[in-house]
Amino acid sequence: FPSHDMKARKTTAQSIPDITQTKVIYDQELLEDNGEYDPTTAVFTTKRAGWYQVEANFIFDSVAWTATKSHELSVYKNGTMYSQDRNQLDAAVTDYKYNRHVVTLPLAVGDTVAIYAYQNRGAATNLYTTGFQFFDFSIARFPSSSELVVTPERQNVWAAIKWTNSAAAYLSGVNNTWTS
Repeated sequence: FPSHDMKARKTTAQSIPDITQTKVIYDQELLEDNGEYDPTTAVFTTKRAGWYQVEANFIFDSVAWTATKSHELSVYKNGTMYSQDRNQLDAAVTDYKYNRHVVTLPLAVGDTVAIYAYQNRGAATNLYTTGFQFFDFSIARFPSSSELVVTPERQNVWAAIKWTNSAAAYLSGVNNTWTS
């Protein structure tokens, strides 16, 4: 599993305009190992190349939503949308709307990552900021093969899972082969 390079939390109110991709400001650093995250701009700038896991979540405040309206959380890499979690409503409802997204992506030195919110319900909508467990942004780098130390005294054990046509296979650091 990757080790966290950065974890930040959203603690201040923020309004998300209608039909506008808006950067979410996660203003409180909880963990920051390498000076890669700026909480004032909410941008993570990579100092080490590799594969990274990005995870973010937030909740839109409890308001009226009509059918077919949507709310989104997007991961931007170098200023361009890389991946997103989009939720479209099937029926009208007045409720909180939760977004969570996890993506693994390759980053080079100097690449940037930021989280954006979007909604199209017809009016600006606030992100809910009470109960902090739903307002985190974290980034973790997977260790490279040269960083994995395998000795009898200290052994790193890792694994990955891939899905192919609904069948799981795993790659283990023990034998480095895919097994179904």
